[in-house]
Amino acid sequence: MKLSRGRRRSRDSKAAAANREDRLSELPNDVLLNILERVGTLDALRTCILSKQMQKLPAMLSQIIIDLSNRDLIQMDGVVADVTKKILSARPPQITVRKLKLKFFLVPARCRAIGRSVGLAMATEKFDAAEFEIMTPRDTNHCTDAHRLLFAKQFNDFVCDCPDAFAGLTQLHLRNMRFGESDKPSILRHCRRLESLSFRECDAGFRSVLRVEHARLVEFAITYGEFKTVVLDCLPKLQRMSYRNWPCDENPLVLGFVPQLSKLSLANANISGKTLNLSQLLANAPTVSDLYLEFRSEKIWVQPECSKVLAPVLAELRFVNLDHLPEDCDISWTMFLLESAPYLEELCITEIIRNKYVGSNAISQIHWKPGDSHFWSGVMKAKEFFFQFGTFLVRDGAQKPEDRDIFMMASTRLERTAREVFYPHGWRHKNLGRLIIHGFQSDGNFTGYVRRVIQAAVNIREVSLHDRKVCQWCVEKFPHLRFRPSSYPRTREDADLLRKKMTAETATASPDIHFCS
Repeated sequence: MKLSRGRRRSRDSKAAAANREDRLSELPNDVLLNILERVGTLDALRTCILSKQMQKLPAMLSQIIIDLSNRDLIQMDGVVADVTKKILSARPPQITVRKLKLKFFLVPARCRAIGRSVGLAMATEKFDAAEFEIMTPRDTNHCTDAHRLLFAKQFNDFVCDCPDAFAGLTQLHLRNMRFGESDKPSILRHCRRLESLSFRECDAGFRSVLRVEHARLVEFAITYGEFKTVVLDCLPKLQRMSYRNWPCDENPLVLGFVPQLSKLSLANANISGKTLNLSQLLANAPTVSDLYLEFRSEKIWVQPECSKVLAPVLAELRFVNLDHLPEDCDISWTMFLLESAPYLEELCITEIIRNKYVGSNAISQIHWKPGDSHFWSGVMKAKEFFFQFGTFLVRDGAQKPEDRDIFMMASTRLERTAREVFYPHGWRHKNLGRLIIHGFQSDGNFTGYVRRVIQAAVNIREVSLHDRKVCQWCVEKFPHLRFRPSSYPRTREDADLLRKKMTAETATASPDIHFCS
């Protein structure tokens, strides 16, 4: 008997100690909710199981976020519908849902369960933001046209079965769907509150035309797809537009009424003979202040234009990012933009693709060939023009890497002639404050390029020069890239020498030049 009482006292003392150590449950609900909303909703539910007092908290969360990785989603997709129903059905109607984000597979029965739970909650509660990211059972690499048609039909059925849920959505992400011509307007008509829409591998058939009108859409993104043209007819609140990898030799994007468009991102990895005129593309969108252009295909798909034509549509431009810019257009292209955008504040060039045309040859050995870009054609014409000014010493590059680029960088007389062409009538840029280059090398091409920008931008404050970025996917496909030699400066002495080279003839600006390896 005494032993039994001793064991009971021991258990009681352990329970009391556990209660004293459970300080989490003693916190006020608002503090506990603040903690729980900093993790995903599923983790919050697991935490609340530990205490009876906390089991009522999931219904009080103002953020419900279920955003699993694709691998976890395959194993737990059914959980998304169950958890969504459990939380939303138990919520007090006076608590506003600040953010709902659900990622789930396009499985009809589960989609309907999620849509009906969300729709019922939206009928009685206020949702500030609601987001659906809908995955397809097959990934992009294993989707046929038949699969895309099937997924589009299933999605349309989902919209028709759960109109209340889609009426309250503010963000929608779709992929791997091929719609009918009448489906796209129907989606936008149902999603009346929609502010952000993204399509990945979605279209209405090869060379189809997508026309978009919506009163509240703020952000629109398209990645891949077979659209011939995307026409933004009327999007009065659109601020951000992204279009990556269009397939056709047509004008990929037509901007209609987009009075608030401020950020435009265009990227094309396809080899196409079609070039775009920015003056035409942006004719109805002179409000763009942030422009991102990617040239991963190594083809320049933007046509150079006179600054008098282009300046009116670039009057608000403040930030430019040129990604995968081929080396053959580094000078003429950037100076062309600088002259046309007088209020540009920051120019960023990343991952320059080098030596496509030059290689190890001297400039006298290089000529234009059919298929070369418009820029290289212009450079070759300029070469013949410059060579009329005298006799130039052109070496073979055996002594120094920069020796092969006498035409581009080494001749002082040639540089003076180039400045007369690139900076006519003493033209200068007064607002550029920062130049960023990823992929900088210590040869004449880069140092001369930086020097020319500094000479034109009289108020430039900072130049940030980074070493090459190595794409892991590219290294896996082309292992020799891992061992590609780099001439990026590694010592303080080398960096100081380059600083002197790049500012030697600059009297109006003395920016801070940072080497960020």
